[in-house]
Amino acid sequence: MTPRTPHLDAVTFGEAMAMFVAEETGQLASVTHYRRALAGAEVNVAVALSRLGHRVGWLGRVGDDPLGTFAVSRIAAEKVEVGAVVADPEAPTGFQLKSRTDGQGDPLVVYYRRDSAGSRLRPSPGADARLTSARHLHMTGVFPALSAQARAFAEYSLQTARAARATISFDPNLRPSLWPDREEMAEVVNNLATRSDWVLPGLAEGELLTGRTTPRGIADFYLERGVSLVAVKLGADGAALFTRDEAWWMPAFRVTVVDTVGAGDGFAAGLISGAISGLPLPARLERAAAVGALATTSPGDMDGMPTEHALDAFLTEQRTAGHQGPERIDTGRTAPPAARQHRAAAREQTADEEETMRVLVPWPQIGELMGGWPSNLKVDLYDGEQAPPEDVSDVAFYVMPYAKGNAPRDLIPRMTGLRAVQTLSAGVEKLLPLITPGVVLSNGRGLHDASVAEHALALVLAAQRDLPRRVHDQGARRWAPHFTRSLAGTRAVIVGYGSIGAAIEQRLLACEAEVVRVASHRRPTERVHGAAELPELLPHAGIVILTLPESPATTGLMDAELLALLPDDALVVNVGRGRTLDSAALRAETTTGRLRAALDVTDPEPLPSDDPLWDCDNVLITPHVGGGSATFYPRAERFAAEQLRRFAAGRPLLNVVTTTSA
Repeated sequence: MTPRTPHLDAVTFGEAMAMFVAEETGQLASVTHYRRALAGAEVNVAVALSRLGHRVGWLGRVGDDPLGTFAVSRIAAEKVEVGAVVADPEAPTGFQLKSRTDGQGDPLVVYYRRDSAGSRLRPSPGADARLTSARHLHMTGVFPALSAQARAFAEYSLQTARAARATISFDPNLRPSLWPDREEMAEVVNNLATRSDWVLPGLAEGELLTGRTTPRGIADFYLERGVSLVAVKLGADGAALFTRDEAWWMPAFRVTVVDTVGAGDGFAAGLISGAISGLPLPARLERAAAVGALATTSPGDMDGMPTEHALDAFLTEQRTAGHQGPERIDTGRTAPPAARQHRAAAREQTADEEETMRVLVPWPQIGELMGGWPSNLKVDLYDGEQAPPEDVSDVAFYVMPYAKGNAPRDLIPRMTGLRAVQTLSAGVEKLLPLITPGVVLSNGRGLHDASVAEHALALVLAAQRDLPRRVHDQGARRWAPHFTRSLAGTRAVIVGYGSIGAAIEQRLLACEAEVVRVASHRRPTERVHGAAELPELLPHAGIVILTLPESPATTGLMDAELLALLPDDALVVNVGRGRTLDSAALRAETTTGRLRAALDVTDPEPLPSDDPLWDCDNVLITPHVGGGSATFYPRAERFAAEQLRRFAAGRPLLNVVTTTSA
């Protein structure tokens, strides 16, 4: 421990762990080579701040062991002050195993941290000196979850920094598995968060902690309780920052994602760095988004954290490429009445100069997510259930209701002034014939990833563990145990490997399955096979999962010849489009009992009541409901809000499938 008290821009505390990152994809149990690295949310923030040129200290406790020595030396090598770190001779340094994903979904992380030295951190003169000398304290919700002693240290740190008039930021960084239950987690985390100056939740975290579902609502929960700044991280949708007087939205930077872990820590470091550097709020938000984006471009938790020079170069490059900077959210809810009147007068003054465009949307809450409807949009509602407006000829932007039959689609030909159509489905094959020259069509790519992946996993597990038979037994009040197949150790071939396929893979790997990726063309650097290789891959597959869109190239792709290559008792799962699987060939293979199937989509749909597939005990059928889960609507609403925001501002839309020329 150094006798001199350092003068720090920022200090943080937490658990430092050794991390072993898989060098190849696949199940962690089968990986033979790992790369050693450093992990810990608070350590990530400290390293990021140091690389940005700030004086930062880290408080922690490690085991008096080789991993502890490695952790402290690695942190110190990043020029982070570690003079108050303690080596504990009675408890080990925690560590973790992390899978390799190559940018396809979030990695699997397995922790070994129970009763670690890090959870035994306690107050000390060295810690007290650093907490009272730093301008800013950063805390997360990870550390107080580790133990009662860790929770006591978090409380001590907050009170000490508050007494020293430091600003305090708090990232919930929720780890539900570390808490006895979610109620206690929310109570403890909110108790710390509401006594901080800044709170930095992700959208899902904010919903869990506050019960509110919008960024504005989440922010208000904390602002009403004395917090001065709330930054809500929205993932691919960027981030929103709120104070009592103003609100800003920052679109996400487009980067090649390698590993998402560390993005939130980078965001926190960027926001703190901007405050230390005296930047205005929008510039702080932009810096936070940039550091968070760069953190995802490397496989280690902190490898992608940029230096100040690299950050400046990245921002210059992005601005040159036309990336949109922060945009003010004009909510009209936090500004004083005089300011609202001034804005209203300004809108009235410019209304005659703006082209007013009519938009048709399914949900009124889209406007709340936008912070109020832009003044150049005239908004009408059509949810697909009530009758649409009588005259839709001048609708310029149409957000189609989801899963409401053919009526929303049949409305399109009546929209003679249409400029853009936003479908919330991933597939667009039935819309393409209706899109006239000059109209932009965007799909809902990414909105269904989690829902469809969950459903695919449910179908696989139900089939492998023979759950339909269990249901029948329960109905007959029959207790008939028997051994079943397993997902663990089974090779699953995903045909149509895109964002949904990657989400399915993540869940399969968590169940210890072996995954083979297949797309239309080979992508060797991503370990993706081409469809032409299916004849060599299918004979070794226990499960094949189709996530294909419908197109001339994919219609009937999984035909009788390919099905015949599958081994006996293999499972065919289809959560893509029904016509990509040869229905006649599937009937032939399943009615004889040679293959099994689990289908969320069929050809035709609905499946006729006299189709032989209904009578097959080895076939599980659900009525095209893979995308229909609670995760869909909040994501769809946020995405629709972003598309309308872009449309109103004349900016390019996202997820454009086709732009037909006049």
